Amino acid sequence: MPRGATRSRIRKARPGLESLEGRQLLDGGGLSVGFGPGATDAGMTLSPVELRSTGLEPGSSEISVDQSASDGPSLADVGVTMLQAPPIEAQQTAAQNGLPDPPVKTFRYTTPRGGRVAINLSGPGTLAGTSVRPDGALDLVFDGTGPNSQIFAHATGVVPLASVRDADVPLEAQAGAGANQLGLAGLRPFNLIEGGTINLIGGVRRLGINNVGPNTQVFLRELPEVALERAAQAGRDTTFATDQAGGVELVLTDGNFFPVLTPTPVEQTGPPPGIRIQIAGRINGEPLAPLPPGTNPQDELTIGNPQVYGYDATAGQLIRFDATTGAVVQTIAVPSLAPSAGVSTAKVDDRLLVLVGQANTVRAFEALDRTLPDGSIVPAGTFVGQFTTDNLPTINAIDGIGTTDLRTVLVDSTASGGVGSAQVIDLAASLDPALNPGGITLLPGWNTVPAPNPALTFFTPTRQFGFLGGATGVPGFDPLAVLGRGFFDEFQPTTEILGVMALNPIGARLQEIDRTGAPGLPPAPPAGTDEALGSVDSAVARVVGVVDGKNVVNLVSRTTLNRIGTTELDYPTLLSGLSESFRPKLAGTAVFDIQGDVQAFLAQDAQGLVLNTLGTLHLVGINRARDSFIVGFPLNHVYLGPGSRNVSLVTPAPRPPGTRPDVTVIPGLQPIGPLFIP
Repeated sequence: MPRGATRSRIRKARPGLESLEGRQLLDGGGLSVGFGPGATDAGMTLSPVELRSTGLEPGSSEISVDQSASDGPSLADVGVTMLQAPPIEAQQTAAQNGLPDPPVKTFRYTTPRGGRVAINLSGPGTLAGTSVRPDGALDLVFDGTGPNSQIFAHATGVVPLASVRDADVPLEAQAGAGANQLGLAGLRPFNLIEGGTINLIGGVRRLGINNVGPNTQVFLRELPEVALERAAQAGRDTTFATDQAGGVELVLTDGNFFPVLTPTPVEQTGPPPGIRIQIAGRINGEPLAPLPPGTNPQDELTIGNPQVYGYDATAGQLIRFDATTGAVVQTIAVPSLAPSAGVSTAKVDDRLLVLVGQANTVRAFEALDRTLPDGSIVPAGTFVGQFTTDNLPTINAIDGIGTTDLRTVLVDSTASGGVGSAQVIDLAASLDPALNPGGITLLPGWNTVPAPNPALTFFTPTRQFGFLGGATGVPGFDPLAVLGRGFFDEFQPTTEILGVMALNPIGARLQEIDRTGAPGLPPAPPAGTDEALGSVDSAVARVVGVVDGKNVVNLVSRTTLNRIGTTELDYPTLLSGLSESFRPKLAGTAVFDIQGDVQAFLAQDAQGLVLNTLGTLHLVGINRARDSFIVGFPLNHVYLGPGSRNVSLVTPAPRPPGTRPDVTVIPGLQPIGPLFIP
């Protein structure tokens, strides 16, 4: 939210579900769909106006563009008038008078190759913070926007794009507290470069771009007024705040995602709800290898199984597991410092790290093999660095670590007289010896002069709830899940019951959102019991014991602890800590992770595409798709043109009255992701 804006109202959106049958699928644009037998196979045509060819040769590693096919609409075509930013004198006068900075509505620049670019924002919001890298790649930043805000780009030729994000959220945030809504991101003149990210997790109605390179990520969420129409996101709460200028900001994402797969027969008269995504040219990710012959897609997906790290404090072993099969992938010797531990994964400088917290020390290791610019490999398990909590009087014996949206929280269940304490830290600064020699760094904003007392900024549970050490983040949600004990049974008022607390990092502080007792209200383990808590995709993973030489892990709801499923990790000693999950096979691909419904996903050519829709995917239209993975909850209509091969199409339920023969229906398929490139 831009400086000077105020919030005037807050609302929550609980989405609903409508049937696709009887609805006109899409309007105009050269796209026609037949609904008779075999319509999804051959009854649809995609015109060059809708899906423009870029002239790329198959297997080309560089993006070359036919400029005539990629200029996109001019500002005159769409009726946009270029608005100049206020002059420097006006901005200085406003600052001297204590007024908010004037919004930046236009950003113009010239690329090193001489291309001229103009970006215009209509409606509420500002483009302040937008910048251009020395190589000409754009980092587009916006803030204070709302559902009626539209971003249009115009360029002489096609230009590189490095990132798009809201000013108030990290680039790779998938929960997105602080992100603003946006009606249109019209980026047709841009190619998303290798390693680039588009983050519109605050909500967007339509996205258009030219080409998408390898190792890229696009994070999207549908707008709440669309979600209100149906229950495809049943159980998930999104809370928004509206400022006086019309900007709408996401405040909190909570709840759980439960797909609703049985549409209610309702007569539809317009296009289906959801985000419309148009890739004018090519998606050029690294190809996904096909599954080995005889592999059942229900046992292993093309994108690979999720992996987690666990820690054995008895043997001093950090173990990487396949979270689906339970197989041990890697074992790393990490000498134990205490009988309890906390484990988490976190990203620092685009590197996925695994953290092991014990006693007063947090140690960090490479979670995956990492290739350096000179081509050498840093293997997974390589020690990265460590820091202590000596200057935090309430964190002395770490037995829980959780990370969500790049915020890392340490938990000590023995602190504060056995009730427990938690605290947010700046992980990157804590691991930087130049910034933090041997100690811990608090989040920016705490490092003021004089330095604040850390004892005033930690969190201790109240109202007779105590921590048990287990803590984890879940991608796509703001609050962490922290295991604990409390009095939840009115018929046993003196018996402590196992429960879970939703603990939300708001800036540099922690706030309790909710607490609840476990199903059946079981008695809690004694205080000081080390509980291993992690996550697998959107489910919380709790280690409940060892049976027949394997750690039994219950997959449960992050808010209620209701059991969703069970997995077993092939390791004989009870684990002291468990991390959040990740999928190594996604490296190099082009990931589109979408929370909500998708009206249409259209592209001319796609290789190495990973399209994950946590909601209804109404239409996928790609003239040629190869070595890709597409999932919808459910997946309704598909057109893949001639030459398409090795494309996994997955859904938990067929579209009534049936589905394509090449769509794999996996009944009971749990939500996948949110996905990200580790």
